[in-house]
Amino acid sequence: MNTNALKIAVAVLALGAAGYFGWKQMKSADVEVDAYATKSSYQCASCNTIFDATLKEAMAASDAGKSLACPKCGKEGTFHVFRCPNCSEALVPVGHGGFPEICPHCKKKTS
Repeated sequence: MNTNALKIAVAVLALGAAGYFGWKQMKSADVEVDAYATKSSYQCASCNTIFDATLKEAMAASDAGKSLACPKCGKEGTFHVFRCPNCSEALVPVGHGGFPEICPHCKKKTS
């Protein structure tokens, strides 16, 4: 195969891939809007209140150079926590973002 044919084949393949991903992005716009409504759990570093906030709220705070403000005490300095799949209590991170294998609240496995 000569180099011109190879260049044309690569260009056609790249245009096809770009078209496919563009179509897929437009098709998934409704799903993306719903993703901003997804809630995650956070804990206040000052008063230990655990609360839920949407991705949209968290991104707005981050874009402003802040962390989420606690709805109870109003202070910034919250961190993300996960909830136990069994009892829904918050699991505080252990180590470098890991979570305990056993929930300290219900004593069941978390994974």
